[in-house]
Amino acid sequence: MKKVYYLKDLDCAACSAKIEKALNTFDEIDECTIDFINKRLYVESQYEWKDEAELIAFLEKTIHIFESEVYLQNIEDIEEEKEEKIPFHKKWWFKLIFPAISVVLLLIALFIKNNIASIILFVASYVFVAYDVIIKCFKKLIRGGIFDENVLMVVATIGALALQEFPEAIMVMLLYKIGEAFQDYALGKSKKSLEKMLALRPEYANVLRQGEEHQVRPEKLKIGDLVLVKNGEKIPADGKVVNGTTYIDNSMLTGESKQQKVSIGSSVFSGCINMANVITVKVTQVYKNSAISKVMQLVEEASANKPKAERFITKFARVYTPAVFGCAVVLFLLPSFITGHYSLWLYRSLTFLVVSCPCAIVISVPLAFFSGVGRSAKYGVLIKGASYMDTLHDIDTIVFDKTGTLTEGNFKVQEIHPEGISKESFIKFICYAESNSNHPIAKSVSKLYSGKIFQSKIDDFQEISGKGISAIIEGKKVLCGSYNFLKENNIVFKEVEVVGSVVYMSINDKYVGYIIISDTIKQDAENAINQLKKLGIKNMVMLTGDKSEVAEWVGQRLGFTKVYSELMPDEKLEKLKEIKSTSKKIMYVGDGINDAPVLSMCDVGVAMGEGSDIAVEIGDIVLMNSSLISLVSAFKIARATHSTYIQNIVFALSVKVVAMVLGVLGITNLWLAVFADVGVSILAILNSMRLLYFKPKYKCYSCDSKNNDCKIKTCKIETNI
Repeated sequence: MKKVYYLKDLDCAACSAKIEKALNTFDEIDECTIDFINKRLYVESQYEWKDEAELIAFLEKTIHIFESEVYLQNIEDIEEEKEEKIPFHKKWWFKLIFPAISVVLLLIALFIKNNIASIILFVASYVFVAYDVIIKCFKKLIRGGIFDENVLMVVATIGALALQEFPEAIMVMLLYKIGEAFQDYALGKSKKSLEKMLALRPEYANVLRQGEEHQVRPEKLKIGDLVLVKNGEKIPADGKVVNGTTYIDNSMLTGESKQQKVSIGSSVFSGCINMANVITVKVTQVYKNSAISKVMQLVEEASANKPKAERFITKFARVYTPAVFGCAVVLFLLPSFITGHYSLWLYRSLTFLVVSCPCAIVISVPLAFFSGVGRSAKYGVLIKGASYMDTLHDIDTIVFDKTGTLTEGNFKVQEIHPEGISKESFIKFICYAESNSNHPIAKSVSKLYSGKIFQSKIDDFQEISGKGISAIIEGKKVLCGSYNFLKENNIVFKEVEVVGSVVYMSINDKYVGYIIISDTIKQDAENAINQLKKLGIKNMVMLTGDKSEVAEWVGQRLGFTKVYSELMPDEKLEKLKEIKSTSKKIMYVGDGINDAPVLSMCDVGVAMGEGSDIAVEIGDIVLMNSSLISLVSAFKIARATHSTYIQNIVFALSVKVVAMVLGVLGITNLWLAVFADVGVSILAILNSMRLLYFKPKYKCYSCDSKNNDCKIKTCKIETNI
């Protein structure tokens, strides 16, 4: 059983890590992951629960040990409202009201000369700014949570008050509260940037029922419904155009800025915008199974697939905080006992203690990956987990399929050569034979026949993967496919030496001719391969079942390191194992339909998408617009993400270590200690948020243009192969 819950009111990154660790210790839970950014709890359990209420009660019991105000909510309950309803008192700006009152009281206390009145005002100022932190502190202590940010801040500031450092204690808590409010604002801003980017959810659908137009929610649409989509409206569900012609903007789904012309028979996807005329769309998928619904769901869930860096930081924080807390206690007791200066070493230990909070590190790393995954989606790259983005940084070998990946996959029959049979009969038999196959070559061959194909005339149809087709057509045994396929069946003929795909045919074991089919290299393939080489990808390998002449030509044209051709599906797997054994990390790029075994074997599998359900299901990464330049964008964003989280970790740890040393030496005070905690968190969050605005830049190797200004006409490759 797999369940996803919304963690209402979860606002502590360090606590979420503790909750995750605690839940994973129970035998009833197979695996538990918490996505703090999206406040999601992912649970896998094979235990036989009485009902879901029992599971929720079990989970909440553990959660309340660390966060008493956090409750589980079913995802379905919040789907109707995409924006989280934040309680009034939890809004970031509301958290600044009491600190503002505290500042006023602090200023009055500093300027009046009555000591008793000043102390009363100082205490009142402290209570106004720290009341909620104190409440959380006592709740944590009751539940045994010693190593918590709230506990550390209360201990430090009460210690400062005991030393009669009133202004300093108040300002420490004040800066902490301001930092906390800003952190909430920054996290909310980051999430809203992603939500805005994926603001594709149609608000309504104009459905035609009994000849009348009704406005309903997209979730209420059923397969077969007819929907009117007017100028400027979003397409509410995946479907096919049954009336009208228009242009649609699908840039938010695929990253492709060029508008697409659609007419009767064209497939359209939910979330795309109608830019011109009214069209009627027949719904082929309910909304929850639509392309954009899956994209949004996968982007939201991507943060739950944690990379090694985030898992390491979470484990590090568990050890780091108690260790520093212990050091702070030793720092107070040992020197105080030796020197007798209790107040001096208490102050220094309090400074040391405040620095120890790990939230800057715990928050900044997942936020960097969250921002990177979100930015990739903007460029039509759907990354299903932060771990896959992290792996991109280490890829040194990319293995490509050819057809549909490097080439368009739009095969066209270039030449027809019948022997001992009329051209009309040749076309009829080969089209009948290929009519039941979904292979791209078969589909292109089937288009040759203008008449109607009667399935009753086809018997004993068999498709042998990677070889060809055998069938009984009008009582005659027909074989069509590769040279090797016909030779295996003892057909006598000569192989044709041409650059292109050749389909041979025999009728009743007699050779009757062949056709030549060609494909076209994708217009951005050469540029993308050059860009990937520039990024340091050492090995570019092609695995294809196509003829060696065709594969070698494409490989030389695009500059591949190695080309392996005429491979059967099982041979592809064996060859991939061989390549993987000599590579650091390997990526496979395929069309996502017939490459499932190979995609699953690699460190990262990339599927060419165009929004297809199969591609979205199979690939670790999906190029929604099937553009290889999008793959370059993914690498550039992944490397920017890697640099960002490394910067965050190094910066946070460096500042904390320096602040600790200065605190021990008595050079600094509690104010700098708060900066080392809250200030570093803010700067790390801001650094991570930069990724939401990151723009990959390219230099086109075909027309030498820079800054993404490639003039596609000069780069277009029109050579048939």
